[in-house]
Amino acid sequence: MAYASSSNALHRLIYFSTFSPTFPTELAQQDDEIANIVRVSILNNSKSGLTGLLLAHQNWFLQVLEGSEDRLMTCYGVIVSDSRHIDPTLMGVGPTPKRNFYNWDMCSRRLSKANDAILEALDVKGPFSPKTLNFESALKLLMAVRAIQSCPEPMAA
Repeated sequence: MAYASSSNALHRLIYFSTFSPTFPTELAQQDDEIANIVRVSILNNSKSGLTGLLLAHQNWFLQVLEGSEDRLMTCYGVIVSDSRHIDPTLMGVGPTPKRNFYNWDMCSRRLSKANDAILEALDVKGPFSPKTLNFESALKLLMAVRAIQSCPEPMAA
């Protein structure tokens, strides 16, 4: 579903955080909790005109959101106060000419062995840590994850 921005121009926000000590440690329970996060996010984001992708890997969250700047910052304020993660770090926010996650109110992805090419690239320099990424490299990673999901490009008008 494509969205028009509110009064603000289209912006993109990327942040990372770590799972809180109270976040489930068993993978199945983590998947259930992440599904709950996504379920609520879809409801909220569709009302706010936000789209994005939440990546969970090795006890890290890495998320991109797209929408109007005011709604992104409001959403990020809610995210920062969520007790399921700690140390949220804003990698950047700024204008963007188009949505790259245009038809995802929210999607989550946990990298598994089926994503070997991405995992190998991530693990070349040791365990995955978004702290080693900058805004552009984080976006490239999230776009690669989006591509795995076979998200089609919108039809040209």
